[in-house]
Amino acid sequence: SLHIITAPRQYVSTANLIIDSRKVNMLQQQGSAADVPIEAAMIDSQVEILKSETVALAVIKDLRLIDDPEFTNPPRGLIGGFFALLSVLLPSGPASESEPGYGLQRSVLSQFQRKLTVKRTGLSYVIEISYQSLSPQRAAQIANAVADAYIVDSLESKYQASRRASVW
Repeated sequence: SLHIITAPRQYVSTANLIIDSRKVNMLQQQGSAADVPIEAAMIDSQVEILKSETVALAVIKDLRLIDDPEFTNPPRGLIGGFFALLSVLLPSGPASESEPGYGLQRSVLSQFQRKLTVKRTGLSYVIEISYQSLSPQRAAQIANAVADAYIVDSLESKYQASRRASVW
C-alpha cells in the first residue's frame, strides 16, 4: 500500500489510426481466394511498423524526448535503481555503439517502448495507439506523434519506391 501512496500518477492517451482498406483489397485481388489471411497479415504488419524503432526514434527526435526528465531520469523504485546502477557499471557494447549519446538514446528508446501500446481493434482496420506518461498532455502528444511518424514513414517509403522505379 506504500507503493500506491508514493507512486506518481500515470496517464494514458489513445490515438486511433485507420488503415486504408483499398490497399488491403488491392493485395487480395492480386492473390487467389486461398489468400484470405493477407488482410490480417497486412494489418498486423502495420501494427509492427508502428511499434518499430524507426517510428519510435522519429518521435524521440521530433519531440526532443532525450531532453525530457521523464525519459532521462524516470522515477525508480529500489529494483529500478539497482538496474540503473548496474547498467552504469557494466562495460558498453561494441565499438560502433560507443558513440557519444548512444547509451542515453537506447535508454530513452527502451523507456519509450515500455510505455507504448499498439494493437488492432477487433477485426477492424483501426489500430489503437496508447501511450502512458506522467502528464496527460505529454501522453496525448506522444500518441499523436506516433501516428504522425507512421504516416510520414509510409509516405517516405512510397516516395523512395517511386524514385527507385523511375531510375530503373
